[in-house]
Amino acid sequence: MNIFHLDWIAISSVVIILLLVLLISVKLYKHFSRWRGFISHRAIETKNLTELKSKILSLRRFSTIIFAKNTNRKGSINDQSESSLFIIIGDYWFQKLQKILIEALCTYGHQVISLTLLPRFIYTQKSKSAQSSLKEAISTLISCLNQNEYMNCEKYYFIDTTGTEVYFKSLFSDPTVLALISINPKITKSSLSKLPKILSERTHNEWYCIFSRYSYLRFKNKYQRRLVTHLPDGIPDKVKIVSVKNARYSFRNYETILLGEIIHIVEQNV
Repeated sequence: MNIFHLDWIAISSVVIILLLVLLISVKLYKHFSRWRGFISHRAIETKNLTELKSKILSLRRFSTIIFAKNTNRKGSINDQSESSLFIIIGDYWFQKLQKILIEALCTYGHQVISLTLLPRFIYTQKSKSAQSSLKEAISTLISCLNQNEYMNCEKYYFIDTTGTEVYFKSLFSDPTVLALISINPKITKSSLSKLPKILSERTHNEWYCIFSRYSYLRFKNKYQRRLVTHLPDGIPDKVKIVSVKNARYSFRNYETILLGEIIHIVEQNV
């Protein structure tokens, strides 16, 4: 075969395309493998309490229920009341940010209850007995854990990492919630019309909305802009908006700044 008769332009094009595919694959691998899919801190003890769903019907809205704490924190169960309790609710499909926050907060000595919501199309098929308010479900879970001496806490900080539309309306007026923290909440036009009424009923806690500056690629976060510019009568005093500069929707490379903002919120609402 005469190599001079080969179509070198076509071969070069194929090689370039393969190199581009390889480059994109490496970029994607680095992006998704950078975060661990598990908690590696040896001092953090986690207990899978998903079996409670069979005993407490109001918990059936969650696919997993995890309790985590730092075992280096010595003392009796009464001493543990000095540490704060965080309830983190995450999305069924994307749980990496949720796990990072669990490990970080437990490292600081706090206790964490991690709940993962079932996908909506599954939850809507559940029986009516499972469709209680989120406030009732969390209250029942906390009482159960206190009775079984996993912890000794009544009040808690609520963190939503699902990035979905506001679904925790029942918590806005709950006096046991020290602060509501939403990470990139989905502010739709329909939720904007309902927010004023929800916020007017709330007297006990503040709602902190932490937004990344950008959503995906270099597109600015439209939900932050929508909340700031379209909420009727302006932003209420109890709604605090935090924007993490240069961060994207996943907060990749900005996890420490995100954690710092959460710790700052805790210090303001002790």
